[in-house]
Amino acid sequence: MSRIGVHLAREALSEIADEAYQCEIWLASDGPRVGSLLEATERLFDDSGLGDALARAGSPAFDEPIDDGLRRLRQVLMRLADSNLTVADVLADRRMVEARALAAKALFALVRLEAERSRTTGE
Repeated sequence: MSRIGVHLAREALSEIADEAYQCEIWLASDGPRVGSLLEATERLFDDSGLGDALARAGSPAFDEPIDDGLRRLRQVLMRLADSNLTVADVLADRRMVEARALAAKALFALVRLEAERSRTTGE
């Protein structure tokens, strides 16, 4: 996990999983807090280094079940990004519902994995 910005990945997963936050922030046209699906996706896969880690053969980013869920999430998010929907339509789209569920599941699994690793290493 050291080559991945885990904090960034957790923040992005949290945003992608949280419909209320999305409605507040992604629909905001100005102000101190604005965001978008594209920004959250880039933070998750690009800024955190997770995309590169998932692409490396032979070395899991976290573990296989988490990695598989994250790959599925990336596919769903890419289809949404290519859909040319308005933000309001993205928020209501069934693929966004699936993305939220996948992000929540990955976030839960990641937090649990980190806790397990922390207990075993004493960090």
